[in-house]
Amino acid sequence: MRKHTFRPRLFLILTFALFAFYGYSQEVPILNYSTNENGQIQLAVGSTQDNYYILKVRHSSVGDFELSTSITLGTPGITIITEPLGNYPLDHYQVLEYSIASPTDCDGDGVDDITEFYNIPAQGPFNSAETIDIEDGALVINSLTTFKQLSVTKDHVQWAEYLDGKRYLKYIISDFNTAYPKIYFINTETYTLHEDFANAVGVEYLGDNVKKGEIIYHPTTISNNGTLGTFTFNYSNGHGQAFEVVQRCYELIAANMPFLKNNLSYFVTLSYEAEYYLEEALFQNSRVSSLFEADVFADVDYWALNMAEGFGYFRKLNLDEMPGSRDIVLLESLPNTLPRVGGIMTSVIQSPLSHVNLRAIQDRIPNAFVRDPLSNESIASLLDHYIYYKVEQDKYFVREATLIEVNEWFDDIRPQEEQIPALNLTYTTILPLDEISFDMSDGFGAKCANVATMRTFGFPDNTIPDGFGVPFYFYQEFMKYNGFFNEIIAVR
Repeated sequence: MRKHTFRPRLFLILTFALFAFYGYSQEVPILNYSTNENGQIQLAVGSTQDNYYILKVRHSSVGDFELSTSITLGTPGITIITEPLGNYPLDHYQVLEYSIASPTDCDGDGVDDITEFYNIPAQGPFNSAETIDIEDGALVINSLTTFKQLSVTKDHVQWAEYLDGKRYLKYIISDFNTAYPKIYFINTETYTLHEDFANAVGVEYLGDNVKKGEIIYHPTTISNNGTLGTFTFNYSNGHGQAFEVVQRCYELIAANMPFLKNNLSYFVTLSYEAEYYLEEALFQNSRVSSLFEADVFADVDYWALNMAEGFGYFRKLNLDEMPGSRDIVLLESLPNTLPRVGGIMTSVIQSPLSHVNLRAIQDRIPNAFVRDPLSNESIASLLDHYIYYKVEQDKYFVREATLIEVNEWFDDIRPQEEQIPALNLTYTTILPLDEISFDMSDGFGAKCANVATMRTFGFPDNTIPDGFGVPFYFYQEFMKYNGFFNEIIAVR
């Protein structure tokens, strides 16, 4: 049998070959630590113009430096290194030095850092996504000019009114839970929907390994650094995410928006404030900055949620009271449920997707936020009176009305013909949701059919619950067997 021997010289040759291929790094000492006027770190390191420097970050004073947050080309003597976000203590940072002539590949995409650095925004050294055309989007937003090139401003964004009048773009992060995530800043002039972009460039847009939302610019909001104008990111439809997800998104987005100056925040919508407060301590003890939708609208005195008009009896509603269908209600807090009413006015900011506003949209009734309405005599004097109430985009109108006007209004909007929902009694078997389609709603009900249909959308397992649908047939048979239809007719 041939005896294998260890050959040190061959081992060293192979080792140096690997270093040459992948780029050899060494940690360099941080000579000075300070912060600038924006609250960003300023790390001084000894340097040469033949090298470049990668800043690594960790979230605590122990553990590995896993995050790459900035790349800086060296200068003769001393180089100052910073990053887009707010400062951590000194022991959270590590600086690695690489040769420009033999660069490494930080994002593992097969293209070296220097090539990608010089090809920003089409490529990025901290983004393993493949290059896309600027008409589709970018992998790095390196300036406000690039952000403006990719973003849009719309007066009305359906189901996301917090975007109204704001400049924003959409983003997708795929391979989110891997070591090399891919980040796409979508040209939102070209693609209105995440799905359209994903289909065009061939990336995933659904599943646990994907995060997506909007990056919004708020020109009149004070940022973390104390200056006017800040950027925020959120998740689709204003949904919230767990702290660890938010923190990772925060770091990934910032690393690929190198022009930021500690002016990025997580945008917390009204609908998900309660979810945020469950992990408030984690947010407060991190460098993740948060901006609340309520704070953005702190100087807003009026917000039209659903533009419509109506008549009714104007009353201030307590949470333990049940309003009638002809009541126009003044709410000082949002109830958990709200039956049909004639109109809604709230003294607290609502979310466009709140159940209160969805009810208003469904019933086609006026709904608006009015700051401190009872301090306005023209409103306070109308409490417990019949009123006419109209909500327009930039103003509202209220006046006293007569009972005759109210009755005539409800007579006019009442359907002239009897309306009977479709009732299909041919389905006589309880079926699994996966065997129920949307066109079976006349036999199983709209909610059941909707849930069943959503199970075909490709969401991750357990996102849409599994179960069974009970058709109307069983309710019909139960009512007939017990003679309940006759009793209903008798008391009607």
